[in-house]
Amino acid sequence: TQPPAATDTILLSIGVRPEDQMIQNTKEQKWIDLSKHAVGGYTLAFDASAVLPFKLPSIPSGYTVKEAKLSVNLERVVNNPKGFADLYAIAVRQNPSVNSADHWQGTFGNQSFGVPVQEAYLDKDIPLGITSTNLEASAMLSNYINDNYSPIPSYLFLRLNSDQTDESNYRFYEFSSGNHSNTFWRPTLDLVLVKPLALKHIDNKNISIYPNPCTTKEIVTIQWEGNILKGSVTIKIHNSLGQLIHSYSSNTQNNRIQFKAHSFPASGNYYITIQDKVNFVRAKIAVF
Repeated sequence: TQPPAATDTILLSIGVRPEDQMIQNTKEQKWIDLSKHAVGGYTLAFDASAVLPFKLPSIPSGYTVKEAKLSVNLERVVNNPKGFADLYAIAVRQNPSVNSADHWQGTFGNQSFGVPVQEAYLDKDIPLGITSTNLEASAMLSNYINDNYSPIPSYLFLRLNSDQTDESNYRFYEFSSGNHSNTFWRPTLDLVLVKPLALKHIDNKNISIYPNPCTTKEIVTIQWEGNILKGSVTIKIHNSLGQLIHSYSSNTQNNRIQFKAHSFPASGNYYITIQDKVNFVRAKIAVF
């Protein structure tokens, strides 16, 4: 998904903070200042996740984040892990300190412990070396930054964790940390900032959403008249407090999109925004 067409572009590359840490699954201890991070069954007793803080830049007035790409250097895949290493955005905070409670691991998509960004960011089949978020994940990550950005100096926290609740011992993915001696191997966050053209709000009387209300087990369809939205679109779901619950990209087909209602974490009212490069619409849905 691409945000609106831009008249100006700024490219930024941000290195991970040296406060990045690997956390064991007991949440009682953090491994500090290691040159490498492991995700999965790190020892006989403990599984591990890795939390990466990045200092967000000061975004000039009128600009927005169009792309956000995380890159890490995968050094080893040890003993063929059962699962993958998934990527989550977990917080934007005003200091770079990693908390023990930032650890989590389990099936991809659990939104109680962060916003799911990319399933199988690291897997057994990708080659060793630099690996980066795919296009859909980069779009989701840019949406997360835009929705949580503050002019107050702040830090974005990303987590790589196993999709297994209990990975087998000594089976893990290992990648270079922010303390690695080779600065080119340290994790980076590459941002593309653009100054977008104004989007046009389309009256939602041209939109139908069904089933509405729905359950979290149903497939939701959003359909519109004419060509008010075209091609690739960004879909954002907010709760009644205005908090971003989920963000992802999709391609329109026959003037409609569909998604699984498990994107809604609980019953209640939610607000859906859909935008292409020119227009956007909003709709409300009730989940029970």
